[in-house]
Amino acid sequence: MKTFEKSITTRALLIIVASALALSALSVPLVIAHAATDIASLNILQVQIQPSNSTVTDYSTYVYNSSGQLVAQAYGSYPVYSFGLPSGKYLIIAAATKTILPISLFSSTSLANITPISANASIKSPSIIAYKPYEEYGYRLIGLNSSTNIVIKTSAPSAIPVYKVDISALLPDGSPAANADVYASPVATGWWYWYAAVNQSEIKMWGQTDATGHVTLAIPELPTLITAWLWVPIDLQKNVTTVSINVAGQAINVSIYYQPQSVGFSGNSLIIPPQNSAMITLHYQPEQYWIYQGAQSSSSLTIPGIKQSSSQLGVPASLYQSIQSGQSPSSLPSFETVNPSQFVHQTYYYWIVIPLSALAAAAVGIALVMKKRK
Repeated sequence: MKTFEKSITTRALLIIVASALALSALSVPLVIAHAATDIASLNILQVQIQPSNSTVTDYSTYVYNSSGQLVAQAYGSYPVYSFGLPSGKYLIIAAATKTILPISLFSSTSLANITPISANASIKSPSIIAYKPYEEYGYRLIGLNSSTNIVIKTSAPSAIPVYKVDISALLPDGSPAANADVYASPVATGWWYWYAAVNQSEIKMWGQTDATGHVTLAIPELPTLITAWLWVPIDLQKNVTTVSINVAGQAINVSIYYQPQSVGFSGNSLIIPPQNSAMITLHYQPEQYWIYQGAQSSSSLTIPGIKQSSSQLGVPASLYQSIQSGQSPSSLPSFETVNPSQFVHQTYYYWIVIPLSALAAAAVGIALVMKKRK
């Protein structure tokens, strides 16, 4: 009787083990098949940001496709982000930021030395505080055709080399755009980059083209958006029409003028190191494209690195707003034709790990079978 019960017990255990193994073997493919159905056309891009300063507290990642569209972005307190993307070429921009540090511009003592307006007045104002952020930047160009894990090392502006780029600006008819403003804006760095760079004497982020439409800038080795613009006066007919208008019983001669008297042309290009030149063809832009001088609270538009441009009536609104807000642009010029040798291909594979419980069950089953044969 005991032998019969032992036999039944052994068979029951074998059935349980076999069932567990079967379910275990079936469940993994079923889960994988379901996931593959949902994301079959996507690749997992995992981006790890590696700052040079271990005290940074915030991280940002911007993903542009080869058409120049911002297709994904992420930011937070952790240096690793994952994206599901279709195969293609991508520009990945990374930024690492340290919590802003307060800097005293004027001490309480210096304020106390200011002569009060009234003899009975006193100054008890606290120190005036400014804020200086610490930021690092880095980027990668990748050709994505399978799940990929990349590391982007970031550096402070003072550690990023500066190199010269030659810019040529043309009008639609192919003539040189002389005296055009040309501004270099590193992607996703906003206005702070120009101020944060300790080597400002080497950096030349803005310039005006010469008579041949050329200008040389000195920019950091980062993906940089080059924007050029020029206001061209319209050659109006020389005879000015004058009409007599009756105003309150008084005849007033009024001159009729044509508008606009000048129109704005603009264009841009994306430079990715080691590219060191760009040719930009400027095209007419409508009125809403611009922010005009005098439209701001001050008499002139303030853009870091730009000296006063006396000939320009306004600047491209997208450029101005991007710099002032510090936000990454939503689109860039296409980089589809960038030399493939600049792209990095890295691949890692995801392995299916059989659960330890299934392995344990299999081991028990094998042991029981061997015991039965004995």
